[in-house]
Amino acid sequence: MDQWFKFTPHSSVHKGVPGRKPKPESRLTRKLAENCARKSSLQNLNDISECCRKQCFKVHTNLIHLQHLRNQYWSFAKDTARKQWFKELLLPGVLDELEPEEKQFTLNGMAICYKFIKSVFGCSNNMLIGIKGTNWAQAHISITASRRLDRTGIPHHLHDFTKREEIVLWLNYQHQFYELQPDRDEVLLPWSFKGEVYRQYVKNPQVGNNTVTHGREPCTIQYFLLVWKEDVPGLKCRRYHRFMICDTCATLNAKLLCRSIEGEARLLYQRAKDQHIRDVKEDRYFYGMRVMEAKQYPEDLWSMVIDGSDTSQWGIPHPATRTHESQKGKKMGCKVYGVIVHGHFACCYVLNAHMPGGTNVTIECLHRTFLKLRAQGKKFPPRLYLQLDNTSKDNKSRFVVAYLYMLVCCGCFDEIDVFFFEVGHTHCDADQLFSRSSIYLRDKDIWNFEQLCHHLFNSCGIIQFVEMVNSLVPWKQNVEELLVPKSRSAGIQMYRLLRIKREGSEVKYQVKRSVHEVNGPWTDYKSRADHCQEVTVDNIPLTSQIFDNFKKPYVIPPLPVADGKEEEYRDYMTCINACAPRTHMGFDDLEVSAPVVKSLVDEVETMRRGKECPFQWDTSLHSNPQR
Repeated sequence: MDQWFKFTPHSSVHKGVPGRKPKPESRLTRKLAENCARKSSLQNLNDISECCRKQCFKVHTNLIHLQHLRNQYWSFAKDTARKQWFKELLLPGVLDELEPEEKQFTLNGMAICYKFIKSVFGCSNNMLIGIKGTNWAQAHISITASRRLDRTGIPHHLHDFTKREEIVLWLNYQHQFYELQPDRDEVLLPWSFKGEVYRQYVKNPQVGNNTVTHGREPCTIQYFLLVWKEDVPGLKCRRYHRFMICDTCATLNAKLLCRSIEGEARLLYQRAKDQHIRDVKEDRYFYGMRVMEAKQYPEDLWSMVIDGSDTSQWGIPHPATRTHESQKGKKMGCKVYGVIVHGHFACCYVLNAHMPGGTNVTIECLHRTFLKLRAQGKKFPPRLYLQLDNTSKDNKSRFVVAYLYMLVCCGCFDEIDVFFFEVGHTHCDADQLFSRSSIYLRDKDIWNFEQLCHHLFNSCGIIQFVEMVNSLVPWKQNVEELLVPKSRSAGIQMYRLLRIKREGSEVKYQVKRSVHEVNGPWTDYKSRADHCQEVTVDNIPLTSQIFDNFKKPYVIPPLPVADGKEEEYRDYMTCINACAPRTHMGFDDLEVSAPVVKSLVDEVETMRRGKECPFQWDTSLHSNPQR
């Protein structure tokens, strides 16, 4: 065997040997080699014959000491350490609070000029300005400053700290206006390319009412992108999105990407896109103002936002480490709805995806949240701001309007304003709540719905309540006969601001196209100014007495049966049996894990049979509102 196999140590292999891999070289070695090459290219200390009118080179005659300092300067592999050493050498005992003009470089107690320093050490003006410069720049000179290095070990930014700070300030300002992602710690900008973002920075460098560039020329696009990558990595722009995007944005992007469109036509599309993005930004701005107003004056109004999360990745049971065995069969889907009452708390409601949803889910979440606020001793304020997702399936329908109409008729509120973001731009702080939960649940084993509720409760600090919802209110089924027919409610999709307000003994329901029509008239669905939209037949007010006639139950259908075979039921049980060994291994005691597996079996059996849930609300919230 020794005749045909021989081990050759890698350390004995050199670059010159053909057919062998080169000896690996670390980043530190490359950096020190680069420093050595740059030091050897400097002028010899004996040849320095001019600097300034004071002739600094004639004062410092100890060339051995200067050579030692030069060698020490180029021995640092990290620029932060070199800056700190350089600062202590050239500005000994100088206070950082002094203005840059009052600081004087010295060496061995004697003043020296910029040109002499650059000739001796080979440093740049930016290095010297960074040592002397602004307070923000000096905060990044210390050895403990954490600045990511690029592949060569050199920091991305060695100069112009003030301009860098302005870029970061402008980019961070965009966080509050655009799309918070529900499953990642990111904010998605409405532009498709980073070049468009830079153009917006040059065109409108505003942070609030202040211009961040202070009347000087903006930076180059290369520097802008470097600062963006280094300091604001959570701000993204994508041409292709994971979620559905706004139709207006998609149409305008397609036109602007067409190279055959030039001249005035291209400017027209560009102005249209800029105006559309300004409208989106104003929507976010108004939403932020409403949140601030609710936090400042909790006795006068409440601000609430409700949204649902895409929980397709959280199928129950859900092991953190997936295997072929754990993916067998079919998992039970779940739905998670988040409610934030600004200035008070946030809560989550978990549902089995087998339950029919729609408008009943939104109304159930609202009712349960109002009960929690009432249990905390909080009285209903005169006004309610409600931010809903712009979808007709769950929120923008005559049934949700009827429930809010009933709240005003019962005296819970005097006015309710309902707001909708534009379709494709609906992500807000509720999605950021789901983002925190998604990141937290990434490495968690979730064996049943109870554990999902437990992990959701621990995923975010503002979540005070997590509740498993086993049945919904049959609101849609029982109140439909009291409402005007669907044909007379057509047109609600065009409006993004709804208002239900009590004026004397009358409750009026009116709409506006959007929040941008601040001084515009309130209308009905036919855009008739000062007209009210009908909610109920003959404008009959909805009071708590309607609950006496709620006879239709909420029906959860059984699992389907095809040709006498319960295929779906069998798939659910296959998944539970495949994950049962992993479930038992996740607990120390079989007495603890057995009930977990049994709860899954009971849930599937309930889905198999289906059930009817009668109306079981606590109606004292509407019959006796606490004001």
